[in-house]
Amino acid sequence: MAIVKLEYDGRNVGLKKLIEAFIALGGKVKEEEEEEDVTHYDPEFVKKIRKSEKSKGVKIATEDLWK
Repeated sequence: MAIVKLEYDGRNVGLKKLIEAFIALGGKVKEEEEEEDVTHYDPEFVKKIRKSEKSKGVKIATEDLWK
């Protein structure tokens, strides 16, 4: 027995039909949802981004922007 793992967009109609054909041929499907909290970013980087989202920032006049 071979195991095939697919990662695909659930809205893709063509892939859904392909999976339905696979099931019709006797294949078994085990669906797993990807966790929302799973991130591939460095935790320190995420902390910096979250901190910057909370800050008010600095406004620069457009007249001074290109000087």
